[in-house]
Amino acid sequence: MGRGKTPKADRRQMDIVFHIGANCTDGEKLIRSLSLNTTALASQGIAVPNPTRYRRLLRETIEALGGQPPDPGTRDTLMAAILDDQSSKRLVMSNPSFICLPSRVFEGGGFYRVAATKLLALRSLFPQDQIHLHMAIRNPATFVPALWEQAKRGEQAKRVRLAAFLGGIEPASIRWSDVVALIKQTLPDVSLTLWCNEDTPLIWAEIMRRLTGTPPGQSLRGEFDLLSTIMSPEGMGRFLRSRRDLRPRPAGIAPAAQRQTLSRHNRSGHG
Repeated sequence: MGRGKTPKADRRQMDIVFHIGANCTDGEKLIRSLSLNTTALASQGIAVPNPTRYRRLLRETIEALGGQPPDPGTRDTLMAAILDDQSSKRLVMSNPSFICLPSRVFEGGGFYRVAATKLLALRSLFPQDQIHLHMAIRNPATFVPALWEQAKRGEQAKRVRLAAFLGGIEPASIRWSDVVALIKQTLPDVSLTLWCNEDTPLIWAEIMRRLTGTPPGQSLRGEFDLLSTIMSPEGMGRFLRSRRDLRPRPAGIAPAAQRQTLSRHNRSGHG
């Protein structure tokens, strides 16, 4: 908060972007890459606050409401605390467990079925704003084992068997389309952007720009953070050189020349 004064809420309608996971996909990588650009983005009216400003605040606010609608001034109070006097047109927030903790993904006999309550609560906090949800999805064959490893880290969860964790759901029946349908049925007025977690190294820059609302040609710090984790230094160097030789192109997956460089220099084990 600013010293010696009470922050004022931004009462204009805003674009509020929630990166909601999913669990066991990007983790904290996306917000770390975006945070490298906070000053540059702020000059364009795009706020990417530190997660410490909103994660606990939103969780405790939702818990305090207990399913009841918030008071009329709740939105302005939250904005004042999150933005700290920054005037913005777009607010980007990220939490891999925004809609569901790993241990509750299969609770209630469905895949992310409990997310509906959290989504409605989030929407109720910002009734006048345009909400945009962004989420990565992952192949269930690798998603379920990774989720199970995360979920059983707690002392209580360590005593839970896998069958109980899955709540009777057959892993082969898991469909992300069911989650998408749940989100759209729960919040029909919000936009939803999805991408495959397996593709993220190749489309990381586009993901960052979609969240921030920046134009396709704008360069962002950290846009190759994931790509460098699957490529050799030699391959990364050739990729960057080939990129400098190419004209700016529309947003999308890397052009053919760059994909060839990627495939030749991918580190073994990453496909």
